[in-house]
Amino acid sequence: MLDLGWKRGALGALAVLGAVLNLRCGNTSNDLFHGADGGFSAGGTSESSAGASGTSVGGSLPAGGADASGGTGFGGSAGSNDAGASGSGGASGNAGASGNSGASGNSGASGSGGTSGNAGAGGGAGLSGNGGAAGNAGASGGGGAAGNVGAGGNAGGSGGAAGSGGAAGNAGVGGSGGIAGNAGAGGSGGASGNGGTAGNGGTAGNAGAAGGGGASGSSGAGGNAGASGSAGAGGCGSNSPTFTPRAPIVEFVVDRSSTMFENNYWAPVRSSVLQVVSAMQDQIKFGFSAYTGVMGSTCPLDLVSAGAPALNAYATINASYGALGSAGIKSESPTADALAAARITLDGSAGSGQKYVFLITDGGQDFCNDGNASCASDAVVYELQALQAAGITSEVFGLKNSAFLTTDDLQDFSNAGAGVAVGGTAASIYFACHDASSAWTSLWSSLGRAPNQALGSYQPNGASTPLLQLDTTNPDSMDKTLLSAAAATKSCTFDVSGGGIDVTKAAQGSVSIDGVGVPLNVNNGWHLTSSNVLVLSGSACSKWQSPSSLQIAFAFPCQTLL
Repeated sequence: MLDLGWKRGALGALAVLGAVLNLRCGNTSNDLFHGADGGFSAGGTSESSAGASGTSVGGSLPAGGADASGGTGFGGSAGSNDAGASGSGGASGNAGASGNSGASGNSGASGSGGTSGNAGAGGGAGLSGNGGAAGNAGASGGGGAAGNVGAGGNAGGSGGAAGSGGAAGNAGVGGSGGIAGNAGAGGSGGASGNGGTAGNGGTAGNAGAAGGGGASGSSGAGGNAGASGSAGAGGCGSNSPTFTPRAPIVEFVVDRSSTMFENNYWAPVRSSVLQVVSAMQDQIKFGFSAYTGVMGSTCPLDLVSAGAPALNAYATINASYGALGSAGIKSESPTADALAAARITLDGSAGSGQKYVFLITDGGQDFCNDGNASCASDAVVYELQALQAAGITSEVFGLKNSAFLTTDDLQDFSNAGAGVAVGGTAASIYFACHDASSAWTSLWSSLGRAPNQALGSYQPNGASTPLLQLDTTNPDSMDKTLLSAAAATKSCTFDVSGGGIDVTKAAQGSVSIDGVGVPLNVNNGWHLTSSNVLVLSGSACSKWQSPSSLQIAFAFPCQTLL
């Protein structure tokens, strides 16, 4: 009985001891696992920084319970199971993890906001205060204050571990991303103000001023670029040069004989002439005269003139030309006398530009009588050669299909006007006209010609200057013919105003025709013959004198100007 009782007592004691051990170990195990789980739950969102404040075990202060997320688990171990349970209830403190949302504080552009985080440091009596330092991220520090809600962590002394919840505040370190706020320095992105260099397209340095508008000094560099604006012509203030073409002078001499009206030549010719004058009056000094004569009335010459050739003379020429009509009776074609009058007009015209006569006729030339046509033709050749000798080139436009203008006459007139050989025999002309034509003989004598000489100069073989004919039945063709001839007179020599251009720096400048660059080349490009004279030569001059070429531009940097 004693043995049995002893055994029962021993077994009973072991059972009690086992129960006690089981109860304690079970509680401890459960609490430790729960705490660990809570710890990862709280710190998982800010893995690297949470670990740092997790060391603040002394979070027994109320502030330490700021982020009760995992720490409340430890608090459960400090008290009864019920207290631990309430500690787990503190897990709701995990809501403090919203403090992590303080990371949004990163949006706080200003670092000064971080100073408010220092207040958060008060919230972390323990090392978690370091987490408060993360509050420097800006407003996220305020999020740390939310950790104070974890005051419930006081449920257990170990609730100080709740300070690890404060570690979430460290996530505010992400706030250091607020350094991105320095990206505010992106304001220096105002350097894009350099785009203001586009202002260079404007006038010189003024556009550069826009560069100053840039937030950063670097944009000022754009202002320097603006200096390049001075490269544009006219960008150098009062020293800006002008390039003035030596405007040519073109005198239209138009046959007004009765056949010009009878064959419906007059109106179409007038329309084309006025169109050319209108189109090019700003580049060419135009003059106009119309000639005829009525025997027994206005012979030897009835000449109507619009005055001295001038730029922008359309209105004057239109008024003069438009008022003219048929004489109403038979009228003649004293062409030689009209050319002699044109030479006097052009000799007295001022200007350094080349001079031209544009003669438009349907033929039938005479001395204001119906005499021998070959004698009057010789007189026309002479006057055209006299114009050429005076430096005046003549273009002769014959009316196509006119019965009064032979191809031979038009060829002789064209050659004489161009200053090339005219085919013919002087002696034959002399014998046909001397004494037979009083007007011819009078002129022959006044010129001091000898026997067997004609008025004009002739060679056995004449040149083949291209013939110019106006087809009044095709206005477009007629316009093109006259316009091409007028454009070909445009000057390729330009006078440079002011001190001119430093010839040694000419290569820094540029010339363009209708936007296409012209090379610096003495043979087929542009060059300076002096500091005040720029010349287009060869193919460059031909391009400029094309009717399709409308604009020429010059650009020389200020440093090239004298």
